[in-house]
Amino acid sequence: MSKRQRDSDKNPSQKKKFKETQIYFDQFETGIGVIGFYSNEKELLQIEIDSTDDKSLYKCNIITNQFKKELERYFGGLFDENEWFKTPIDYKQGSEFQQAVWKQMLKIPYGKTTSYGTMAKEMGYTSCYSRAIASACRLNKFPIIIPCHRVVSSTGEIVGYMGKHGISKQKFLFNLETTPLSTPKKEIDT
Repeated sequence: MSKRQRDSDKNPSQKKKFKETQIYFDQFETGIGVIGFYSNEKELLQIEIDSTDDKSLYKCNIITNQFKKELERYFGGLFDENEWFKTPIDYKQGSEFQQAVWKQMLKIPYGKTTSYGTMAKEMGYTSCYSRAIASACRLNKFPIIIPCHRVVSSTGEIVGYMGKHGISKQKFLFNLETTPLSTPKKEIDT
């Protein structure tokens, strides 16, 4: 049994997450924690905030390298309303409804927020679909690229976000997008 197989058996987070035979992975340290990202030869398959996978078990490729460079620019405060991530992602990771919600989130302007109810109405649903929209946000496999951090409650409050200390991470991301470039970006308390 190889070291990789033994480690995979000990740590459920390192069990095979994808059907592809060749998976690439890299990580990037940010003010909201370690972001881990998986790809195949063509596109990103998943992004994880607070990633715990062992980077030494994987190789990088052109997709992971491209995304890491974009993360460096984004967390360096170098993105604005005219620039967004170009790394291709695998939308098939979600249902048709989730994919529609994720694509709708991409329309939320940089540094702005919208509510779950507003998103529902923009997609042609009644505000009764707010919970379904929230669920699709929660199941977003591509946080940061698909900006679920820009979606808030109908009162404008941040009511939840993924992972440990999620609300502080959402605030950090929103502040990153709304703070002028000349202001240094601070890390959040974890």
